[in-house]
Amino acid sequence: MLLIQKICLQWDKSERGGKFAECRSRFPLSYKVPDYKISDEKIIVNRQNFYQIGIKIMDLIEFNKYIYKDMEDHQLQHRMVEVKRIIKEKSRIVYSDPNKSNIPNTHFSLIDGVYKVRFFEGRKGQFYRRGHNEDFLNKDSAFYYKDILNETAFNLKPGEYGRIIYNERNMYFDTGNWYYKQHIINIINYIKDKVPTNIYLSEPDHLYSQMVHLF
Repeated sequence: MLLIQKICLQWDKSERGGKFAECRSRFPLSYKVPDYKISDEKIIVNRQNFYQIGIKIMDLIEFNKYIYKDMEDHQLQHRMVEVKRIIKEKSRIVYSDPNKSNIPNTHFSLIDGVYKVRFFEGRKGQFYRRGHNEDFLNKDSAFYYKDILNETAFNLKPGEYGRIIYNERNMYFDTGNWYYKQHIINIINYIKDKVPTNIYLSEPDHLYSQMVHLF
């Protein structure tokens, strides 16, 4: 059983440094989850999204209330019903294969009960992450002789907890303005039949960070 919590925090260019960066430095790296009961699922993913506006970090409900604040009351209420539905759906998504769970920049393999978690990313040219390509000389790999970041973040034995943190800069296609994201992926090789709500709140056994300077 693999438990994954995928957290994403997004902000705009105007909130890059100073008091805005200080605000992000206090952003939690894990959150509580609903009270799960496990049957035959192999992978359970909990997704949570947050947005920074000024020095305030908002969850999806707060953010929608902010951007649709000029809506008529009945329209806003309808919108909130839809947002809450989305949040509920994302709180517990079940997959049979972790590599089909749309967790970006990761690859999972299971060998004798141990999950090998890999981080990979192509060289984008905007910034350079430290690391190497483990399969550079592996002729059987799709990454053979390629300049790509492809390395083991950690190996999770049964009961162990690992965390991947990385950031990125993107661009709005309509305006050309930059926006930024910080991704946190909490991963547990779980061996019990019930998931407590605070399971991700403890410190992980393994930490892999690819935080780069995004000008």
